[in-house]
Amino acid sequence: MKYNTTQVIPRHNRPSVQQNTLLELYITNNGSYYNPFAVSSVMVFKDSTASSVELSYITNGLPEPLLDLEPSSSRYGLVKESIQDQAVFRFAWKELGLSATESLPGKNDFPYGPGNGASGIYKSGEGRFACVLDPNASSIKASAFDSSLSNGPNPYDGITEADILANGCSAAGTYYDVWTVKNLETGAWETHCNKFQLVQDRVVTSTEALAITNSTQLKNKYVELGSITNLTFLNNFTIENRNIERYKRDSFRESILTDAQIKITKINESPSVSNRYTVHAFTVDDGDIRITSDDTVLYRWNTINLITQSSANFLMGGPTGVYECQLQLTYLDNVVLTPRFKLVVR
Repeated sequence: MKYNTTQVIPRHNRPSVQQNTLLELYITNNGSYYNPFAVSSVMVFKDSTASSVELSYITNGLPEPLLDLEPSSSRYGLVKESIQDQAVFRFAWKELGLSATESLPGKNDFPYGPGNGASGIYKSGEGRFACVLDPNASSIKASAFDSSLSNGPNPYDGITEADILANGCSAAGTYYDVWTVKNLETGAWETHCNKFQLVQDRVVTSTEALAITNSTQLKNKYVELGSITNLTFLNNFTIENRNIERYKRDSFRESILTDAQIKITKINESPSVSNRYTVHAFTVDDGDIRITSDDTVLYRWNTINLITQSSANFLMGGPTGVYECQLQLTYLDNVVLTPRFKLVVR
């Protein structure tokens, strides 16, 4: 899939050490997506089974050893200060280039990075945040500057080459991404620990072009007007080449989709309005589309917008009725259109 026009592999889709890995975090509060006051940083640590010269900690499959859990500590629940610089990568809320006179962000200007830096934290929607682990990127050690949110001097003053942290995720294995978040302006910082795995590159060769077929199924049949729901499309891919070994064919059973777009059309029977009215056209980098690890496509459809659209144009024929959904899927060198699926908004 693409994120900010960059090709990425989501954490659940078997990313390799040589690919751009998308690390996403979804934050909800009482059942709704929720924007916290601030996201300070994201640190990536190796899952270690033995201490070494480079790493003084042992996690053994659990993130707790990364955190300061001393009850009397002022940093309780945060990454231990003694191991911060042992992170193999660190995403900051701002990349290098902040001017000395620029104010640091506040509540209504979320500090999630400038939107085009490899070491930035991005806000892709309500309660949805992400950072891209680029194998060729570099970041800054946690000890090199103060990432507080109060106005103050340029935190990048004095940064030297020794403070630059190259991407240390150079080997296949398990890693933790530790997000430091403040939910309320007056609240305390807290951490959210997640796990992801990088695999060895799976290079597959063949002596003939791959003949891939796909089948798609829409799970939704009825949608209530005024709801915000995920349209769920299940996808299955099959390698039809009989001369290609089974293990090579099986390598394409998951995580083959690189992009998906959706078109939604209102179908009307009345002669007084348009027979077909497009309410959502195919859109590049659609922020409401997500592709899961098994190539299921989810589209977050806000049907409240249908009420506004129908009010602005009578040719739509009202917000309720029969709609038609079609996906445009991209995989390898294929760009295919799925069959049109009908559902009812009532």
